[in-house]
Amino acid sequence: AQAVPAVFGAQLTDLQSGRVADIVGRILEKHHFRQSRLDDIVSNGFLTNYLNALDYNHMIFLQTDVDNFKAKYGTKLDEATRSGSVAPCFQIFDVYLDRLEERNILVQKVLKQEFDFSEDDSFVVARNKEPWPKDDLDAAKLWRQRIKYELLQARLAKEKPEETIGLISRRYNRLEKTMKELERGDILQLYLTSLAHTYDPHSDYFNRAQLESFRISMNLELFGIGAELE
Repeated sequence: AQAVPAVFGAQLTDLQSGRVADIVGRILEKHHFRQSRLDDIVSNGFLTNYLNALDYNHMIFLQTDVDNFKAKYGTKLDEATRSGSVAPCFQIFDVYLDRLEERNILVQKVLKQEFDFSEDDSFVVARNKEPWPKDDLDAAKLWRQRIKYELLQARLAKEKPEETIGLISRRYNRLEKTMKELERGDILQLYLTSLAHTYDPHSDYFNRAQLESFRISMNLELFGIGAELE
């Protein structure tokens, strides 16, 4: 893995974030073993990776959101990175937060509904290869199936319905809260790791906190075996 440490702390300004992105882009372009230019092909992969990092199972964004992102940024992320702009990173993330809030409102509403478990129904659990919901109606149907699946799993495990409902409710409330509280440095980490993954899936971007955690974990793992990793 190739760990690229950030120069700054978690609370980054736009100028600092852009400088970090520019440095990471240059390092990957010139020093990664693939020796690939940061071009439109990389830009498209970069965008796809970032959308999947935020919404791996394709349940938060709408297809119209994704289409808009591709039209606006599909061949532009390389230029933005070189010019020191990370505006796409935070603009996409803002849309993600809006959609996540909408999905959580929907979840809380669906949890109050009655379900008929005797009827035939289906839900694809691993949806990373499936299309995003095409509109709000499609999203509502998809999320109802998702919650029904979670309730059925709990029912088969003989868990109490009221406890299950409370657990699911808290899970999605916690997800929304966690994502809304992410610092800019953490969001940038997701974004630049998505760029690194276009070069290979084992190259990651480490912000300062991650780098320190990595160093600590490596020191703990190697302690006492007579070797020093530098």
